[in-house]
Amino acid sequence: VVECKRLGSTTPSGWKLNENYVSEGIRRFITAPHKYGKDDDASGMIGYVQNMSFVDILSEVNAVASAAPETVLPLNLSSLGWQTGGVSELTHDLSRPFPVTTFRLYHFWVDVR
Repeated sequence: VVECKRLGSTTPSGWKLNENYVSEGIRRFITAPHKYGKDDDASGMIGYVQNMSFVDILSEVNAVASAAPETVLPLNLSSLGWQTGGVSELTHDLSRPFPVTTFRLYHFWVDVR
């Protein structure tokens, strides 16, 4: 299962991209109503970085994730670091109330700025 979302500043219409990355993206992999990736031990998300710095986006995403009702650990940047103009890789492990309970979510942030 792969989920795709936009990342960056809040849009003029009020759409909070980084908040929705968590609430309408990450949480779909750990909440019972959605059960994205059920019976799998890993899945992925693609984030399209439209504006803002990588560091600011990651800070906002991790702040929203830490405030989620479920336990959502911070995303961790790979040892390759940020890839300006390319694809940056991040991961985190999640606990879920359905199989497979220990779950790795891979994040690929594509810089389209």
